[in-house]
Amino acid sequence: MTQQGNPFACLKVVGYMGLLCSFSGCLINHHLETVGDIKAENDEGSSQQHQSFTDHIKYNYKVCKNAFKEKIFYMALLFFTIEGFTVPNFFEFVYYYATNEAKMTQE
Repeated sequence: MTQQGNPFACLKVVGYMGLLCSFSGCLINHHLETVGDIKAENDEGSSQQHQSFTDHIKYNYKVCKNAFKEKIFYMALLFFTIEGFTVPNFFEFVYYYATNEAKMTQE
């Protein structure tokens, strides 16, 4: 579809599919999965089960915040961020657009 057709239309279709998947993931009933519920202690020290989407986001943020206090995690993130900006990926739409449509050279 991208080679013979319109690459912008294909990018839009893939983008809309990603948004649809993200939106449908937010609408999943939290009662469907009861095995392995996350238990965490709140500020008062009592244990509670996280049952809402925002509680999961808050818990994951706290876990990531604690993980990035260690040097190995933030150095790995820095490496992959720099690599993502400097190493071209030939399988992305942006590379195709930059080289063929915008007439940018690889030099």
